[in-house]
Amino acid sequence: MRDDFGEMLDTSPTNRARYYALLRALGPERRAAKGAALSRMVHGLARASLAREFPHADSSELALRLAVRLYGAEVAAKVYGSVPGDAR
Repeated sequence: MRDDFGEMLDTSPTNRARYYALLRALGPERRAAKGAALSRMVHGLARASLAREFPHADSSELALRLAVRLYGAEVAAKVYGSVPGDAR
């Protein structure tokens, strides 16, 4: 994994430093809430992408495919029992 993994490489160093300073100024509850909101957004975007890719999939299949995408086929198989061969 790259050393800069997770960094906002499309943001100037000045603005990135300002963003991190703003995060540090938040209390733990607010930081946790922001993290949870970002996680929900990522899940929503991934699920929307899967829904476009598999327009006839029901909510159970989308949940399975989301689990594969986020956690890998091995973990998804433990939770859901089986994983479609084309899930990635």
